[in-house]
Amino acid sequence: MIKGDVSGSGNVYLDGELEGSVELLDGTLTVGSEGRIRANLQARSIVVQGRVDGNLYGLERAELKKSATVVGDVYTPRIAIEDGAFLEGNVWVHKDVPRPRTKKEATTFSGRVRGA
Repeated sequence: MIKGDVSGSGNVYLDGELEGSVELLDGTLTVGSEGRIRANLQARSIVVQGRVDGNLYGLERAELKKSATVVGDVYTPRIAIEDGAFLEGNVWVHKDVPRPRTKKEATTFSGRVRGA
């Protein structure tokens, strides 16, 4: 179990539990079939076989294998989703992938709330 932020430039294979964030701007991140991730993931390429609760920021590509469960939004210029994969969230396919918001930015609200 890892609690915290993971960053680097190489390829990483996660097949355990992680809570925090992952940033691999020059590498490929693979979440193995036993992976249980509660984090925003940012990498050149992201392959999910396990479970991710968080947003995916695939700078070049994101791929959800048939055993994948993703609860969060996917931002990437290219995506592949195998039959049987589960995705609860939005997919934003665009050549310019936004960077993940920091925890401080995520808690700062600027906007209008409308009541029912």
